[in-house]
Amino acid sequence: MARTHVIIEISARRVGVLVMAGASCIARRSADLPQNAAGDAASIIAEAGPHLKKFVNELNIKNAEATVAINLPGAAAGVFSVAYEAGATAAETAALLALSDFCTYPVGENPSAVCPMAIDASNATPRQRHVLATCESAVQLQRISELCTSAGLRVTRLIPGEALTLWLCVRSLMSEDEGVARGVLWIGEHSSILAARAGGVLKFVRTLSLGTENFIDAMCRPLRVRSAGSSQPEEFALSSTQARAILAQLGIPSPGTIIDDARGIDASALLPAIQPALQRLAIEIKQSLRFGLTEEQRAALVLHIDGPGSMIARLGELIGRQAGVIAQTGVSFGLLAPATDAEPATITAYNALIGCSIALESREQSQRRTLRRVSAALWAGTACSMALIAFGALSARSAQHDELAILSTLSAGRSAAGQPSAMSTEVATKIVGKAQTIRATNARIAEALGQRCDFGATLRTIAQATPPGFTITRIDLSGDDQGAVALITGQAQAGDDQRFAESLKGFTDALTRSPAITGVKLGNTGRLTASNRDAHGDNRGEPSHRFDLTLALVALPADLSSLDPTATPTAQAQTPPKGATPHATAETPR
Repeated sequence: MARTHVIIEISARRVGVLVMAGASCIARRSADLPQNAAGDAASIIAEAGPHLKKFVNELNIKNAEATVAINLPGAAAGVFSVAYEAGATAAETAALLALSDFCTYPVGENPSAVCPMAIDASNATPRQRHVLATCESAVQLQRISELCTSAGLRVTRLIPGEALTLWLCVRSLMSEDEGVARGVLWIGEHSSILAARAGGVLKFVRTLSLGTENFIDAMCRPLRVRSAGSSQPEEFALSSTQARAILAQLGIPSPGTIIDDARGIDASALLPAIQPALQRLAIEIKQSLRFGLTEEQRAALVLHIDGPGSMIARLGELIGRQAGVIAQTGVSFGLLAPATDAEPATITAYNALIGCSIALESREQSQRRTLRRVSAALWAGTACSMALIAFGALSARSAQHDELAILSTLSAGRSAAGQPSAMSTEVATKIVGKAQTIRATNARIAEALGQRCDFGATLRTIAQATPPGFTITRIDLSGDDQGAVALITGQAQAGDDQRFAESLKGFTDALTRSPAITGVKLGNTGRLTASNRDAHGDNRGEPSHRFDLTLALVALPADLSSLDPTATPTAQAQTPPKGATPHATAETPR
């Protein structure tokens, strides 16, 4: 049976869900979001929450794995070209540096990813590597991750929609014949991607701030229409739902097309509103091709139009005519499933989502991955340490056995001597010396075994007890003969001071209840400044706090005696009291 996977798209206008069984879509849901939320990512996510929970319950997909395609304001993505001689690692580093030039938050402090896309043909001058880089605010990724988790889904990948579109366009171009001039225009809902390749060289990849929503917005402006039976023109405005339905059914209407005879709406009323947006897109394409390609390459160029805009009838034809290029519509290069029912093509591109290797992690995902790695390292280190301790203990016990054997031999020699003599006195002195050696060996064993603390259990306890909104930024673990401690430094976005105090108390109570922790001591707490919040990508304006905790950990005594099945009880020997003869106080081992 094919594995079920959920694909979610969250955009400024819509939240959509696809349930996939293998490469087949078995169910889908979508809902339009209020237009007043289009400019604010936080409000978009909040509006999407109830719809997503409803879809999860209707489709019975709780606890399913989910891939989230993010089409929200704030994400940054681009394809950057670096000299081939610089090498792959230097190219990826340069791409992230270039991305930081137009990113509104620090790239180094927020989740980012890079993906090598293409290398120019070997005869290209200059020859370049092309690298895709993307970054998203950690705060926004955390909000989306929490949104999906609260709906009952397990997020496995978070992919910015623009990064996915760039990946598709470049992969599409690189799969074609190197000797032919090719172009691809992906017309999305809120932006478009234009890329061109000629002679085995990727000439440029450009993002255009125009999409199908621009045509819908233009159609929603007041129109002057003449309804049946009226002699005077009247103003009439379409809703976004009506405009979207007209584009889906009729596309860009031809002159003379009647759209709604009763209300007097025909192509002559809509085309003047659509033409400015169409002309602006055509000019952007024409100028990009003029600066990116030679005249000879432009003459041979074939422009493939894909994406949601390719489903709008006559749009590709009009763009090709006004931009002066040969346009082919609906060519998907075998990467995409066709969009239907006016759904965004991003969430139907399941095969593309599987193949796309670029993805971001929320703080929660990063913390889980780090915890798994640290736990594995601690267990490996503990195993090595226990092996060394066991080896030391066995070596000490072996030396102890040797000393006991010598002591037994000397004691037997004393018994054979009978009466005290110079010989027996010398033997007794040696016995006392060996008894002292045995005591020193026992001390070595106690020091080798000592006590230890299960740091792995401590980390798991901290991870499980950390409440939502709390971020652990540093954990210091240390231990000695006197005990072990863990120093925790963290931040919290828990609202006002009272809510923060209540959440912090719940955190400390949960830690105190753990059998691996004997005590919790609260250190410094306080508010984060506005500059600190901005540095961490927190643009919500909510109060942020910092805190320090000191945990006293349980140290368990180590007992490795079972490692040596030949161990014998330790011999007892006493030092002769002052003034007594040595041979009178030494005892033969039992």
